[in-house]
Amino acid sequence: MKLIITEHNHATSRLLAKHFSNLGYEPTTAATQKKVWSMINHVESWAWHLLVLDRYLADGDSLTLVRRVRSFSDIPILMLSVMCETSEISRALNDGVDDYLIKPFNLDELTARVKALLRRGQAMRFRSTTLPAERGQYDLRNRVFLTGDKPVALTKSECQILSCLLLHKGSIVSKQLLMLYCSPQQSHAVNTHILNLRNKLRQYITITTIPHQGFIIEQ
Repeated sequence: MKLIITEHNHATSRLLAKHFSNLGYEPTTAATQKKVWSMINHVESWAWHLLVLDRYLADGDSLTLVRRVRSFSDIPILMLSVMCETSEISRALNDGVDDYLIKPFNLDELTARVKALLRRGQAMRFRSTTLPAERGQYDLRNRVFLTGDKPVALTKSECQILSCLLLHKGSIVSKQLLMLYCSPQQSHAVNTHILNLRNKLRQYITITTIPHQGFIIEQ
């Protein structure tokens, strides 16, 4: 089971990662909302099984991240916070958090809550396994573009770039963001993958270049 663990205190983050690793899980740590978003907001996001999320991170209140994640994913979220007021707990749960643990907490209790959420979260994390396009849809699990005729196979980088563009349909996606999905992480690599996507999917989807800004798939 793959976990994302966020905690503003680096020592606590390392302790939690080691604890869950010893229990046989695969934890990955993140210290900011931006980092978590980059991990969840692409084609591989369904592979994560649970998010342990500190209420306040270096870049702000993580309830903002919860609302963004809930727009497309049902990944179980366990929030950690020193805020014990009923109003704050209710707010977090209403925004999409599945469980809420008040700091300081006991590792045994945290572990029990994680196991409970994982049991409940075995169903598909995405509300849909496909992302709709103009004429067809992208299959997140099988990494193919589905058309009325036959599936179009894509490379890993092409898959990640396409899914990012479709998740932000109607908005400009910067070349800098898309570079995260390229190897090497260079602007010309993005251009190459965009060209390949256009060649493979020209009958089904339109990717527009916005000079000096990035790329967009219109709504």
